[in-house]
Amino acid sequence: MEQMTYRPMKREDIERILAAESGKFILDNDRKRFEKHFDEQERGLRTVIIAEQDGEYAGRVILLHSASNVVFKKDNIPEVLGLSVLEKFRQQGIGTELMNRIEEAAGKISDTVCLGVGISEYDGAAQRLFVKRGYIPDGSGAWYGRQAAHRAGRIDDIGSLTLYMSKKLR
Repeated sequence: MEQMTYRPMKREDIERILAAESGKFILDNDRKRFEKHFDEQERGLRTVIIAEQDGEYAGRVILLHSASNVVFKKDNIPEVLGLSVLEKFRQQGIGTELMNRIEEAAGKISDTVCLGVGISEYDGAAQRLFVKRGYIPDGSGAWYGRQAAHRAGRIDDIGSLTLYMSKKLR
């Protein structure tokens, strides 16, 4: 029987994450980004939860204790970032359990949690997961980078379009 475990990220996980996700849009600066995530976790600014199946990296989720996005930053709401489950581990409930655990962590900080989800076809599974979990759009429409997308505006990269959502935890 396969053993699934969930735990906080350790520094040595950085190389495992980069190796496992190397085919998924990993860029040269990702090592620095994950090192920052770990350092911020050590300082109590971020929570990173790793999923492993029989010791093999399966996925992760990140909670920024105070939102970085413009929509929720002013209210100091925690923000879920970087939910990722490797393809071979999908459809096993790992993403759901990662979200359960990160929402539990967020609930210790606030009664609300937020996230941003992309609007391309690549993000469809995440969109469905978040809606099923009770996340609702905040009403500010789609965002392009750090600015609200305007009707007459030009979009050069649909991968940068984001819809912000939130969920009441209690």
